[in-house]
Amino acid sequence: MRTRRTNMARRVVELIAALLACVLALQATLAQTPSAGVFSEIQTALVPQVGVALESATVRGRTVTVDTRQITAARLGREILRLNLFDDASVDVQVERVRATRSGHFISGRPLGMAWGEVRLVVNGPVVVGTVVTPEGKFTIRWGGSGRHVIRQIDPSAEPPEHDVEEDLLPSGPPQTGSAIDPLASIAGLSTAMTEDAPTEDGSEVRVLVVYTPAMQARQGGSAGMEALIDLMIQSANQAFEISGIIPRLVLAHSALVNYVEEHTHTDLFRLESSDDGYMDEVHALRNEHAADLVHLLTHMVAGPAGSTTRIQSESLTFEDEAAFAVTASGSEETFTHETGHNFGLRHDRYVDSLHTTIYPYAFGYVNNRAFEPDAPVTARWRTIMAYGNRCGDAGFGCPRLFRFANPDQTHGGDPLGVPAEDPTTGPGGPADARLTINRTAPWVGSYRSEACTAFSPHSSPIALMGSFCHW
Repeated sequence: MRTRRTNMARRVVELIAALLACVLALQATLAQTPSAGVFSEIQTALVPQVGVALESATVRGRTVTVDTRQITAARLGREILRLNLFDDASVDVQVERVRATRSGHFISGRPLGMAWGEVRLVVNGPVVVGTVVTPEGKFTIRWGGSGRHVIRQIDPSAEPPEHDVEEDLLPSGPPQTGSAIDPLASIAGLSTAMTEDAPTEDGSEVRVLVVYTPAMQARQGGSAGMEALIDLMIQSANQAFEISGIIPRLVLAHSALVNYVEEHTHTDLFRLESSDDGYMDEVHALRNEHAADLVHLLTHMVAGPAGSTTRIQSESLTFEDEAAFAVTASGSEETFTHETGHNFGLRHDRYVDSLHTTIYPYAFGYVNNRAFEPDAPVTARWRTIMAYGNRCGDAGFGCPRLFRFANPDQTHGGDPLGVPAEDPTTGPGGPADARLTINRTAPWVGSYRSEACTAFSPHSSPIALMGSFCHW
């Protein structure tokens, strides 16, 4: 009797194991089955394309609804996500990263069956915004209001460039000492001339205040679309930091609408920086209230470049007021990340910025040097997020921009993503290590404002007045 019960128990265990194996196999099969496609087109003759201006960089666009249930299933690993962007442009996505946003999720992944590419989405309830980049093109998804979304295909070669304000336009500040700094010095070994100019934070988190104009909010289909876009920008920048080996992470300190009408990207930047010119002056109080190290203004492009900012030019907290501001006018998380890179001291690539002084001699973006060798494959033509396309264009070809920062310890397609700091090469092929630059400047940038200071008033607190750690 005991043997019979033992055999029966064994058969039950085997049956349960077999059923479990079947369930796991079914889940694996379903996970490899793409969804039917998350987008359904709305007849544009009946529904206007809200929030979409067919600028020169836009190739085509369409208005759709989104089945967020399919995105949720992909987020939970139940199926491959199929983004049916256009009839002739569909991308199957393997979800790789999921992070919480203020009211939803940030989802990123890679296009399947393609040599390279990236998909970044924010799903906040019914609102979906994102960007898809593949060898076949660049596509954006934006909220149009009232349950509608707009998909656009973008021609990257027609997009206006980002442009940082040059040194001769900057207010006076500390001398630029980058060329005198040992490029291999560690953060722990750095010292400053004055104790009060030393960083008070480790730089692992940098708080950002994001403000936006009424025109930009309208372009995003209202406040829900605007807030989702801000989430996309913060999370995308952090992803670029993470995959590039960069230590700090951006934290959204606060977001707010400002009563301002944009004029020109550079003009908007100068007005944002000024605290007493009558334009957006309330932003400075918001910055102090929310202990924001950096301030970023999102505008609807009227004139000027896609973005503008200034840079920290030496390891000093005295740049807290002139190097902490940036403007993104393109509505692109790529521009937002690029301009934020400038706030940390980065320049463009050496081909376009070789004549300018940098905080460190390797604080550059990178264009793959192998692309210019005889018989180099087309796949060798690429650049990192801080680099311009001029060098490639002058050579007669284009170089897609990777959503990564220069890091010579990493590779793309077998080629290094930068040039080591100690490399003696000069000219366009010289040192380029954005990763090391940001990791070194982060303690200073992250110390522009301290959360501990929010309990004090800069006008009444003796601690603030002494300037010991409240840098106002």
